[in-house]
Amino acid sequence: MGVFGDIANFFEDTLGIDECTHNTVNPYFWATVASLKTAKHTKSVTDFDSCLKLGRQIAQNAQISGTISNNFIECACKKVFSKGGNDHIPVWHPWENIGGKIKGNVGAVAIPNTNIVDLYVRGTDDTLWQKAWDNGKWIDWTQVDSGFKIFSSPKAVSSGPMHRSIYAVGADGGVYHKYWDGQWHNWENLGGKIKGNVGAVGVPGTNVTDLYTRGMDDTLWQQYWSNGWSGWFQVDSGFKMTCTPTVLSANQSHRAIYATGQDGNLYLKNWDGQWHPWQQIGGKVAGDVSGLVLAKINATDLYARGWDNRLWQKIWQNCKWGDFFKLDADFKIISSPSVVSLNINHRDVYAVGENGNVYHKFWS
Repeated sequence: MGVFGDIANFFEDTLGIDECTHNTVNPYFWATVASLKTAKHTKSVTDFDSCLKLGRQIAQNAQISGTISNNFIECACKKVFSKGGNDHIPVWHPWENIGGKIKGNVGAVAIPNTNIVDLYVRGTDDTLWQKAWDNGKWIDWTQVDSGFKIFSSPKAVSSGPMHRSIYAVGADGGVYHKYWDGQWHNWENLGGKIKGNVGAVGVPGTNVTDLYTRGMDDTLWQQYWSNGWSGWFQVDSGFKMTCTPTVLSANQSHRAIYATGQDGNLYLKNWDGQWHPWQQIGGKVAGDVSGLVLAKINATDLYARGWDNRLWQKIWQNCKWGDFFKLDADFKIISSPSVVSLNINHRDVYAVGENGNVYHKFWS
């Protein structure tokens, strides 16, 4: 799209950001800074004043004006030309091939209070395999369990350095659970018959784990762990979904469920002590979405595979959704993406490339 188009898109989605201190933790802001710095390197802008001129021109073309956009542009140009603040600019880095041949999606989990990321996948032999990022390097793929066949992509949850829980569908169509607490334990049958993969989340500040699935009737079903498994129950009988539900939780009083409806659009269902109706939030995606709750800035990032087989992103911030936008026009993915975050200025996205290998793209 080029520098001008990129900046215009980012300005459109950052209305409501009117302080530099807020902008510095906003992914849109940093992406705009990166675009302006590209303009600096290509001599499109040569100093602070020409940066302001370019930014204001783009804002005018995007029909954005007033104090909010002026403050945003000034703050971005200060970062580009080092007039106050940290000059580090988080940017998206190229896709990296990290090997492995897998079926389905990558199950990625950032381990709390560490710098470790675990990847769990369904291998071409239908067993569970693992790869980990630890101490600044990748530990190669290893088979976790050779005796149990899984028939979905695994979903991983971690509550701390000494805990991993893996959820997957077995040969009988039921949901199974395997956990690690210093050693791996046998798979446990949690029952249920589902379509697709398991959606799971560890609820922050609790020992609760919620599982959400697409039932055989295409509606939303739930089971949770709170000192014992609850058993499966139907959450909503009226809404039909066409993908695996994705669940996010910011705290014990919050759940957000994302799923595609029969019209192909993405929908959201919220729980804040009670369930609210499904609401359409726009966007037509291929497969499941992946997401992050960024509690410190009250934002949510969603990532999806578009129908063009490219990586797309959508952000909720300042009490409103932005539109989906394309993160990478060149690289094709053939799986749904999986995203984790180690801190507010870091994102890791994992997906399968056209050659069947797992690829990694990060923002930092």
